[in-house]
Amino acid sequence: MNDDTLTVGVLLFEGAEELDVAGPWEVLGFWAAHIASSPVRVLTLGPRAGVVRCSKGLGLVADHDLITAPPLDLLTPIATTSTSSRRSTARSTYAPGSGTSTTATS
Repeated sequence: MNDDTLTVGVLLFEGAEELDVAGPWEVLGFWAAHIASSPVRVLTLGPRAGVVRCSKGLGLVADHDLITAPPLDLLTPIATTSTSSRRSTARSTYAPGSGTSTTATS
C-alpha cells in the first residue's frame, strides 16, 4: 500500500442504526473510487472482527477489532438515533482510555 493512502474506519457496534453505518460507507466508498486524488482505504471496525448485529437485525462484518486495526487517519463518528442505553454502550466501548489503540480525528 502507498504511504500516501488515507485510511478511514467506519465504526460498527451492536445495536447501531443501519443507516448510520451504511450512509457513511456509501459516501466514503464513492468518494474513494471517483473523487479522491490520492488512494483511500475504507474499512470497518468493531468491538471484534466478524459479524456485528445492527438495531434491526442486519449483520455487518467488521474487518478489524479496535486493538488490531491498522492506524487510521479518520474514524467516522457515531451518529445514532438509537436508545440512550445503546449510545451509552457505544460510548463506554469506544471511550478514550478504554484500551483501544485507534484514535479518532475530527
